[in-house]
Amino acid sequence: MVRGSRPHWICENAREPRVEWSRTGESMASGDLEVPLLLRAPERGAVRSGLAEALRAAVLDGRYGAGDAIPSSRVLAQQLGVSRGSVVAAVDQLVGEGYLVAHPRAAVTVAADGVVVPIRSRVERAEPAVLPATARLDLRPGRPDTRDLDGPEWRAAWRPALSAPPSELPSAAGHAGLRRRIAEQLRRSRGIDVEAEDVLVTSGTADAVALLVRAAAIALGRPVRVAVEDPGYPAVRRRLRAEGHEVVGVPVDADGIDLDALATSGADVVVVTPSHQYPTGGRLALAARLELVRRAATERLLVIEDDYDSEFRYVGAPLPALASLDGGGGVAHVGSFSKTVSPWLRVAYLTLPPSSWLHGAVREVDAERDASVSGPTQEALAAFMAGGGFRRHLTRSRRRYAHRRGLVRDFSEAIDWGSARGLDGGLHVVLGLPAPLTARAVVAALAAEGLLVAPLDDYALADRAEQEALVLGYGSASDLELTAALSTIDRTVRALLGGDAGVRGIPGG
Repeated sequence: MVRGSRPHWICENAREPRVEWSRTGESMASGDLEVPLLLRAPERGAVRSGLAEALRAAVLDGRYGAGDAIPSSRVLAQQLGVSRGSVVAAVDQLVGEGYLVAHPRAAVTVAADGVVVPIRSRVERAEPAVLPATARLDLRPGRPDTRDLDGPEWRAAWRPALSAPPSELPSAAGHAGLRRRIAEQLRRSRGIDVEAEDVLVTSGTADAVALLVRAAAIALGRPVRVAVEDPGYPAVRRRLRAEGHEVVGVPVDADGIDLDALATSGADVVVVTPSHQYPTGGRLALAARLELVRRAATERLLVIEDDYDSEFRYVGAPLPALASLDGGGGVAHVGSFSKTVSPWLRVAYLTLPPSSWLHGAVREVDAERDASVSGPTQEALAAFMAGGGFRRHLTRSRRRYAHRRGLVRDFSEAIDWGSARGLDGGLHVVLGLPAPLTARAVVAALAAEGLLVAPLDDYALADRAEQEALVLGYGSASDLELTAALSTIDRTVRALLGGDAGVRGIPGG
């Protein structure tokens, strides 16, 4: 957040919108709406977002406290005069954001684990570090270069999707054309035997994983334990914990998840990133992949393969996806367009073979949800893929990212205070730091220089990684920006060390 900017829950419109207070004293068995909710007069199609904003505000300012139950969807729908589907969608959104926690066959409650803090309490606490006013560049991971999308193919894909008036609600499973294109892409690039009807579209990787875990709990008839890589993707574990699932960490080594540690975790579900471990960059060897698939088949272990950036591989041939090796239906494949196109789209997907023991439960969960991605977005993306624009964009992106990866590799080989790992693929690297520096101290110093990077600590379950390191994304920066940023990192580290260690032969080092 830029210094002086308003938090995301503050409306950015210049004019104050008309608002309506909704409150009732009518008693109902499932709970009254005793907390006033400030609802904006909804625009067409904006009921869900208005409800989500009102509920979020009620949590943030303390009207709903930690652990408080919110009224049922039936009560909210009846007393606010909106559809129950809109209420369910708004509540699901806040569960995904970590504000609320869903409990099987019980009321939804406000998160009680410190995820949400009332605004009044926040004022009394130290504010987190923010991007300074002089900030120039954000190199935290997860940000691709979207400048190439400003072209005729991208605009042409959106034109028909936005010109035709909406005639029907989008399917929760996803736009038929987009599901067909995703299936074609998976067959061609990942060798997965999948049909369009096996693909479900979701609003993000965490959304896809959460759907699969909910289905696993239904299929097994009990709460499930979910193993995640440590360090790993924070959004997934936050979402799972927000939904009330038990989450345990499994350490990773240079090649990815530690299968011996996984065997003793007691997990029913495991979420893995075998192609490019997030964030350390390891690649699970073929023998380990086959062993994981074997366990999925023989131990009824659900393996969720997060294939988040397998499209970007710079060294060696890509190894087969776990789902392409699976003959027993124990592997669910999850992917997204966040790195290949843009996180702005909020489009991800999952695929599960019909032979899977989870298939029926997934369909049951899918039948209970609303469409989570807008219809025009799905139509435009399907058209972009059908016309070949996606493949051409991917080819150009690979060349661009490979060059930037080369800049980071050259930098890593030239400095004498640390080294980078995870260079074989993806859009980020882990840059080790020398003792006695801590990653958080370096991150703070770089922020003061106008450069944002992430500490490896942010990805560890205990907020403390075994190594002091930075996670550096190079996808969104131009070549010149990246070169300048690397020089800033070197200069800052040398200043903190107080010595002459640094870059040999790199201009600006």
